[in-house]
Amino acid sequence: LRRHFPALLSGGPGEESALVMEAVPFPSLAELHLHWDLGPNTWLAILDRLAAIQADFAAAAPAQQGSSSWLYGAKLAARWQQFVSLGGELWWQRPLCINGRWQPPLAEQVQHLLSALKPLEQQSRLQLIHGDFCFNNILCDPLYTAIRLIDPRGELAPGGQLPPGYGDSRYDLVKLFHSIGGHYDAIVNNLFALRWLNSDRLELEIYNPPLQSFVVRAFRQVLMPPAMTERELCLLTASLFFSMLPLHRDDHERLMALAASGMLMLNAADA
Repeated sequence: LRRHFPALLSGGPGEESALVMEAVPFPSLAELHLHWDLGPNTWLAILDRLAAIQADFAAAAPAQQGSSSWLYGAKLAARWQQFVSLGGELWWQRPLCINGRWQPPLAEQVQHLLSALKPLEQQSRLQLIHGDFCFNNILCDPLYTAIRLIDPRGELAPGGQLPPGYGDSRYDLVKLFHSIGGHYDAIVNNLFALRWLNSDRLELEIYNPPLQSFVVRAFRQVLMPPAMTERELCLLTASLFFSMLPLHRDDHERLMALAASGMLMLNAADA
């Protein structure tokens, strides 16, 4: 897998304890997605390369079967308790109307999602994964579609039963989809408008980059495994959005945009 990452270099004097790597002068896929108009053929080439990289990860080490709850339900439950403990206005305890559609209280939706995740977490295919396979961590040359990955998680699963870097085989795809179908990069770059019509009604408008709908469809065709259902994809992606809420407590509008996107993703799963 080394060829998919920047090369490690020998450090110079005074850099004995440093990690030195080559500079990769490519923009991230987040930049390309939000600010460039790459065209459909380029996007297909990029997604084909990402699919090949995912195949390399799958073949890099033997897979095991087991629970992946630490990546989804357990993380969501812990993050939700962290979010609740922040205090402040308890908007998450009442129904909200988002873009003209009434939503149950967020607290109820989180509990519903925790129950729905349990059967999806059992007997997962556990393998070597990147662990944070989102657009910000994928550098891409827009001319030749060469790709380099940065910031792999290298997470150690609880219990010490798995090698470092192992995780659910779907996790990288879900991370990718929260960039492609969930508008994560637009939200964290403040490319959205949030308007409160009253205390219970809000309108959320998120910037749609060029070819957004095409890239979403192409993701499903090129990267989504045949055995993975649309409901499964949306449930796992919604768990990522809800898990992020306490991490964005310093920006209430962004937090609300992430919560609303997670709720809309959960609606799509239950449709």
